[in-house]
Amino acid sequence: MRQSLRFKLILVFQLMALIPLTVMGLLYFDTLYKTLLTSAERELQVGAQQTALWLDTFFNETIVNLRSQAQLPIFSSFLTRSKEYRQISEPALSILFKALGRTTNQAYIQSYMLIDRQGEVVYDQTRLNTHQNVAKEAFFRQTIQSGEARIIVTEPDESEARFIYFAVPVWSEGGEAVGVLALRYNLSVVQLLAWESVNLAGQGSFPIVADEAGRVLSWKREVIPSLKQIDLHLLQDTPTIRRTQLAGWTYAVAHQRLQGAPLHVLYVQPEADIETYIVSHISMVLLISAGILATTLLVALWVANRFFHPIQRLTEAARQLMNGDLSARVQVTSDDDEIGLLARTFNQMAAGLQEELQEVRAAEERYRQLSLSLEQMVEQRTEQLQKANQELESFSYSVSHDLRAPLRAINGFSAILEESATLDEEARRHLAYIRAEASRMGQLIDGLLALSRVGRHTLRIQTVTSEQLTDLVNESIENLRSSEPHRLVEWKIGSLPGCAADPTLLRQVFINLLNNAFKYSRERSPAVIEIGFQDGAYFIRDNGTGFDMRYADRLFGVFQRLHTGDRYEGTGIGLATVRRIIERHGGRIWAQAEPGQGAQFWFTLPPDISTFEQLS
Repeated sequence: MRQSLRFKLILVFQLMALIPLTVMGLLYFDTLYKTLLTSAERELQVGAQQTALWLDTFFNETIVNLRSQAQLPIFSSFLTRSKEYRQISEPALSILFKALGRTTNQAYIQSYMLIDRQGEVVYDQTRLNTHQNVAKEAFFRQTIQSGEARIIVTEPDESEARFIYFAVPVWSEGGEAVGVLALRYNLSVVQLLAWESVNLAGQGSFPIVADEAGRVLSWKREVIPSLKQIDLHLLQDTPTIRRTQLAGWTYAVAHQRLQGAPLHVLYVQPEADIETYIVSHISMVLLISAGILATTLLVALWVANRFFHPIQRLTEAARQLMNGDLSARVQVTSDDDEIGLLARTFNQMAAGLQEELQEVRAAEERYRQLSLSLEQMVEQRTEQLQKANQELESFSYSVSHDLRAPLRAINGFSAILEESATLDEEARRHLAYIRAEASRMGQLIDGLLALSRVGRHTLRIQTVTSEQLTDLVNESIENLRSSEPHRLVEWKIGSLPGCAADPTLLRQVFINLLNNAFKYSRERSPAVIEIGFQDGAYFIRDNGTGFDMRYADRLFGVFQRLHTGDRYEGTGIGLATVRRIIERHGGRIWAQAEPGQGAQFWFTLPPDISTFEQLS
């Protein structure tokens, strides 16, 4: 029994900690998951932006250097003057190109060319393209026509080879474009630059560089051995992270368009790696939560033991009392809480039993000294003592469990005393007052039970039509009329729209409110009671005694009354019951009144079942 009680106490405390922790945990984990996912996606976007920045920086620096080199006078002179001049100047030009080549990444330069206005390569640092005509090449054509620097990624040739051209116009002293200075880079330079941003967004992340047609220029070959084409929808500008399939795996993709070249950066990371990242962080939070729960369990054990020890002492004292040791007492350790009150009550009961037993033993001793002629009296006394013990046991049970038994005893014995001829009128009035108060206590108990039943009653919500509502009101009115047929009451029933409610509880609402209006308008002749619907709420209005609105906050409390019981009978539970019914339906109730001017009670109910479900 001890272990069972301790276990229940510990279980209650643990559940009190576990349930809110679980609810808060579910909400927090959902937010944490979204936050971690957003963080991982933001890192992808940063990776794409950083890669694009590095590529744009390289492209811009190359164009700036090439543009400054094109302004050297030797280039315009070489393009505009005679062949004899070119032959004389070619050694100097060769030296210049070698010097300029040292300022660039020579490992990836395939050609450093000077081209005249007709598209003929008049000089190539590698000597491979000299005297070739590139007039139809996009990099030359667009540069001459626009007069602006251009970065062009070539289409794949027959051998699938592709290049990046950097081209700037060469201007004469008169401001005329007389040719083009161009650099041709191997695409490996893009791979080199992009490789620096691998794993920027976490393990497994890497960039993919593609052109406007979705053809891939650079990617991580160790992860995806063959990747030639990217879906064009991935190249559309959007701030969100998209998902795509690459080599059978799902990847999260962040997109960034380059500003200085017709290229796109797609920074990708396997979805599985993102999930692993999120799970690792959530696992850490779960470990912390487990630690909190373990701490809560230790606190629950301490609290349970603290409350269990006084109960254990009380149980031991009760066992001693049951075994006949009427001197058993419980040490009262607290005067303020319920356990201290229970200990004091137990000690008082034990003392009473001890005194009663002493009287019984004294009486038995006296009876034993009587003659055989008094044996019947001894038996009667013994029977009376047994009855007294039974009543004492019943009283002890009623202290903790049953309030009705004392009331029935009070009523019963008061009735017996009233029938006695030896009582005077004053004693009879006292007994009548006792019986009335006991009856009122019974009514209070009935009211509390009714209030409790309202809380336990299973709602059976259904549609109550306007006709059914009107019939329910008429039924309640007929019951009131039959209770006081002599009263003059004017009933006004307006239009009552249908609602969604439990008919049984709804009937109780109208019975209680109409009974209040009927009772508190008793001093009016005629009394006027109106039932109707206005501004989305039902109302019951009377012209009775009313009340002071300063005390309206006490109106719906249990045992709270604004009028004395000698004028108006009641328990102070009816309006509390009505309020609980209305609130269980998702509605609200309020009152308006003035002293001597009557009162009106307003309440709302859901108009249909769907509204009730939303309110629930």
